[in-house]
Amino acid sequence: MGAAFKNAEMKMERSHEKGIALVSVLGMLATFMLLTAVIVALSQTQRYTVSTSTQLGDSVYRSESAVNRTIWLLMNDRAVFPDRTLKKESEQLLRRERFQADGQPRFFLVDETAVEVVIRDMNAGITLSGYNPGAAFNFLTARLNDNPTLKQHFDPFRDRLMDYTDSDELLRPNGMECADYETMKLQPLPRNAPLQFREEILWIPGSEYFIRPDSGGRLTDINLIPPRGLRFTAGRPHFFSASLELIQNKCDFTDRELETIAELRQQIIAGASSIEEAFSHYPLWYETLKKQFSFTESAYYTLEAKISPQEKIPSRRLFVSLRLSSALGEQNIQFYEWIIL
Repeated sequence: MGAAFKNAEMKMERSHEKGIALVSVLGMLATFMLLTAVIVALSQTQRYTVSTSTQLGDSVYRSESAVNRTIWLLMNDRAVFPDRTLKKESEQLLRRERFQADGQPRFFLVDETAVEVVIRDMNAGITLSGYNPGAAFNFLTARLNDNPTLKQHFDPFRDRLMDYTDSDELLRPNGMECADYETMKLQPLPRNAPLQFREEILWIPGSEYFIRPDSGGRLTDINLIPPRGLRFTAGRPHFFSASLELIQNKCDFTDRELETIAELRQQIIAGASSIEEAFSHYPLWYETLKKQFSFTESAYYTLEAKISPQEKIPSRRLFVSLRLSSALGEQNIQFYEWIIL
């Protein structure tokens, strides 16, 4: 009886040991499978990361190639067509493809990849260079009564802007000088000299009420401040390159009027009608626009290049701002900005 009980107990122990061994093996197998899955996932992630980085780098080279080609085509277009106003399609000589600051996408095939290039006039906004940048915002005066928030912040912002750029420490009524910037831990501001680049204005408290980046994060409503050694004669902003918001603010149009103007502008860009035909029923609007904007492009351009969205691959955008003359030749190209975003 005792021997039988002992044998049964030994069998139970062996069975229990086998169960523990099985659980251990299954646990180790699960661990190995999990490690394998992690390694595979990390490998795939690394592969996608490297692939994306490579595609982003390649997109820059393709965009640069398309931009360089556009520059020469644009220079040739300026040499053949000295009149830089947008023409009705039937008025275009030889009906050849034109290269103008119309904001329309043009496509180039680079290494079997479609690259989209948009040409705009570099003079598309207000000018803040020099010792009196506050005057550039005088156009807002007509809209202040309709916007209490802007009216409340307008004088403080303009005084701070002027204090930022003047060469003294005299404080304007609503301005800020060194002590104020030190209190806000923004030293060594202010510059006490003219702005050196347009994004600098965002350092001035209150600028957020009057300066807003576009959908791409750039301050396109402010003209580039030329680097040292380069000159930029601004004049009136180009109507076909300016933002609709700037057009509305400078001309005090209502939202409904602005919608109509946007439609008319697109008709002209598409070549469906001439400028005079488009505004034939709105002569007062046309006269107002001509006082604030130029309908003839300047010799300054901003080119935006990116891989066509139809390619569905990661890409970066390239912005190039430059000055061209009518004469062909590399010596006639002056670059103001070359930026990759």
